[in-house]
Amino acid sequence: MPERTCIKCGHKGPVEKDFPTTQKYLGQATYRRYCKPCYSSKVREWQKQNDTSERRVKKNKMTKAWRERMRAEGKMGTLYRKYNANRYGLTLEQYNQMLASQNGVCAICQQVDPEDGKELAIDHDHETNMTRGLLCGRCNKALGLFKDSSALLQLALHYLARYQKVS
Repeated sequence: MPERTCIKCGHKGPVEKDFPTTQKYLGQATYRRYCKPCYSSKVREWQKQNDTSERRVKKNKMTKAWRERMRAEGKMGTLYRKYNANRYGLTLEQYNQMLASQNGVCAICQQVDPEDGKELAIDHDHETNMTRGLLCGRCNKALGLFKDSSALLQLALHYLARYQKVS
């Protein structure tokens, strides 16, 4: 295992363990010239000098302004759909076909996503990664909380039925 010497403290150690990789370029890892402790202190010094909280606020404002502009121009939905479709191996056309087949509503609650008019999420099986349909944020989160288990959902259904008020 190759060794490297830290340029700040002189520590010698194995490259893979003591000198974290910065990136992989053309399949080869490039390692930092500082050991882990020296690199961490260097980062903390930089953060103190560059007030990262102010930079983060500025970045968030720019991001928010960009999103608002994209929404106003009607482009945000298309960008989101394209990004989300690519994550699950769908083309934008396939996503739009799924949306049209569901009449633009959630496959479970049959409503447009109530969370600020966001796009419908692509529901998929976590074991097979096969897409199942498009869901609003609430239904998508609910399935996730029930671990995509039909047995757990049945138990929840029986529980609700047991305590449902008779009208």
